[in-house]
Amino acid sequence: MALKYFSRLELDEDGREWAQISGREASRMGRLLEDVLLYSKPVKLDLKPLNLSVILKEFINANRAMGEQKQLYSKLLLAQDQEHEKLIINADSDRLNQILLNIYRNAIEAAEPDSQISYSLQCNYAAQTVTLTINNKGDIIPENVLQRIGEPFFTTKSRGTGLGMGIVKRMIEAHGGYLKITSSVKLGTDVAITLPYMSCE
Repeated sequence: MALKYFSRLELDEDGREWAQISGREASRMGRLLEDVLLYSKPVKLDLKPLNLSVILKEFINANRAMGEQKQLYSKLLLAQDQEHEKLIINADSDRLNQILLNIYRNAIEAAEPDSQISYSLQCNYAAQTVTLTINNKGDIIPENVLQRIGEPFFTTKSRGTGLGMGIVKRMIEAHGGYLKITSSVKLGTDVAITLPYMSCE
């Protein structure tokens, strides 16, 4: 409230600059506090049967504009015999959307302009799991960084909290799944989320 008050005053150039810096830092601390509270609390889920294929298509359509600002295009890659009309998982829709949004934002930051972020689904019928893989062809993640992704407060971003992927990992594990990230010059970066399914047809 105090910063909003100062922003309405007639300040000189230095004063305006300091007010802007203070506002940005206050916002950053607010985000950090929110992430710390979210990370420290037990993950509570409102589990319901959800069609993962439908959820994924809706997510891509709803967030398309975010990627298009950087000339990035999202595409769901499914073979003709893998439409998965009844790919049902037991999941919390809000948490699932939060997982997807966090990973998508990271993919946007890493991907080269005028490139594609792809999503693919693969069912493992023996294990009764489905793996959602999100791929971008951006900068390769070094092996020493890959090993630390999800570690609390570890980040390579100058203004990151270091909790985003840790929260994502905890949410996935709360669903009975796991997260795996690989990165190579040939294939780009794959973020793979494996979850148990109820039905995959």
